[in-house]
Amino acid sequence: MGIKLLVDSGCDLSQELAKKYNVGILPFTAICNEVEYKDGIDITSKELNERMREGDVFTTAQIPIDEYYRAFLKETEKGNKVILLVLSSGITSSINSARLAKNMLLDENPNAVIEVIDSKLASYGFGLLVRRTVEYIKNGMNFDDVVLKINELIDSTLTYFTVDDLKYLYRGGRVSAAEKVVGGMLNIKPVLHVDKEGRLIPIDKARGIKKVYKKFVELTKKETDPDINKDQLVIIGHSDSLQSALDFKEILANEMGFTNIYIDEIGPVISSHSGPGTLMFSLLKKNLEEEYMIIKM
Repeated sequence: MGIKLLVDSGCDLSQELAKKYNVGILPFTAICNEVEYKDGIDITSKELNERMREGDVFTTAQIPIDEYYRAFLKETEKGNKVILLVLSSGITSSINSARLAKNMLLDENPNAVIEVIDSKLASYGFGLLVRRTVEYIKNGMNFDDVVLKINELIDSTLTYFTVDDLKYLYRGGRVSAAEKVVGGMLNIKPVLHVDKEGRLIPIDKARGIKKVYKKFVELTKKETDPDINKDQLVIIGHSDSLQSALDFKEILANEMGFTNIYIDEIGPVISSHSGPGTLMFSLLKKNLEEEYMIIKM
């Protein structure tokens, strides 16, 4: 009996880390040519990006209500209190299904304790939230305090993205046809930010990836506290663009002094919307009080 953390695969937590952290993952589904692939289970990021580069088009499907219900039932029958963190409602409406499943279970068992929380984050911004929540639970924080700290973390997490090809953002309605054409011709890359409502929005643009790195650093310096902890975990995610991730890691270390930088691949479902060549990073913009939150990967 205790606190069980459930998440959806929009946090890009690997199955291996989920097992290590004792976190339950509910996978989204990627679909291509009417074949369905469970995110991170039936298809890897490498496979998806290779196929997208060859011209395959992937769409995604939400997690069914009954999958949320079964996950809640399994844990509450063990006597556990449940926290479910979900991909930003600014990107998907899957939180509505999770809330319906919660209400279904509470109708049957009013004593069950289930908290469904909109992360307002995506990919490794969401993943950073998951890792810190794991630390709160592991260190014995009570249920109500964990929920309060999660909401503090959501407000404190900073995430920026860029993409290699605007056609994927155009397909998702995030850029106009004109921006897509001009960007492709002139090597214009968008700088995107996950805002307070959890929406992925363009906030700037740059010509070429090196100028994107410069914009990333400028924005991070502007948005983070002057005394920000340089030992905090910073996560860089990429979609089949490891060299860009390595280059940017070096810049973050040299120009901002961050010492605890982790690189990993963005998961299949997120990559299906942003495309191969996506680069993102996430960190906390203000310091937390807890010393044990210095997380090493």
